[in-house]
Amino acid sequence: MAQSAYNRPAQPSLVRKLALVAGLALPLALTAACNAPAPTSATDATAAAVAHQQAQKAEAERIAGAVENVLQADAQTASITDDTRHAQAMRAIDTSACPSDFRAAYLDHIFAWERYAKVTKAIADLNSEDSVNVTLAFSALTALLGGSGTPILDHIHAAERLDELKAEASGQIHTTFERVQVVATAYGATLPNT
Repeated sequence: MAQSAYNRPAQPSLVRKLALVAGLALPLALTAACNAPAPTSATDATAAAVAHQQAQKAEAERIAGAVENVLQADAQTASITDDTRHAQAMRAIDTSACPSDFRAAYLDHIFAWERYAKVTKAIADLNSEDSVNVTLAFSALTALLGGSGTPILDHIHAAERLDELKAEASGQIHTTFERVQVVATAYGATLPNT
């Protein structure tokens, strides 16, 4: 009758056998350590789970760091007073190491700044000395020729509409940056002090 692995007498380990052949008496604790069972599948699974958690933590830290780098670079653009250059500086920030939802949120924020820059440029153009002089000249010419045009009133309406567009664009800058911050903190990034 064959013996199963459960009722078979314990066999001395290879280390114990070699020690006996060599005439050495190994302490019981050392032979017990050498006779310890090999890692079981449960032990292997636990080790794999720990390794997986460590890899996830390292990836989360890498992502948070990449997002924080973008936020720090963005904060440095705040000192640029020309709105067009400000938007250009933001567009030059490398977001390639960041997750796609953060990149999309940041790109929306750049678009908001670009819209704002276009509006502020249009306001500056409308209020430039040349534009005002042309408006006054057209107004005088229209009055002289008995025309029905109202260049000064048109200029005022254009200025009012541009002011509305500027307020909308400013609101979009704030809204899109709030979204950037929400996505950033969801990845564990620390927001820079501004």
